[in-house]
Amino acid sequence: MKKITALIKKVVKLDILLDKQTPMFILLVIVLLLRVPNLFEPYWYGDEGIYLVLGQTMNKGATLYTEIIDHKTPLIYYLARVQTQMNFRILNIA
Repeated sequence: MKKITALIKKVVKLDILLDKQTPMFILLVIVLLLRVPNLFEPYWYGDEGIYLVLGQTMNKGATLYTEIIDHKTPLIYYLARVQTQMNFRILNIA
């Protein structure tokens, strides 16, 4: 009985939070829906391939901007050090 009551209280708190944050929640859902096609794009589509190549090269020990270079901010290359392209796409959605 206590578990059910605690669950009901959590659901009520979530409902109140969603009532206050409805516009932000709707925006988040729209952004996520718009990003889903990105998961099904062809392999090495656009700049994503460049980011991943530089990230994988950094994983092998190369130094950014001395041994490998591209004219973007370094954060994207550190994020691209993941193992697979799908991981990178999911990371970009997050």
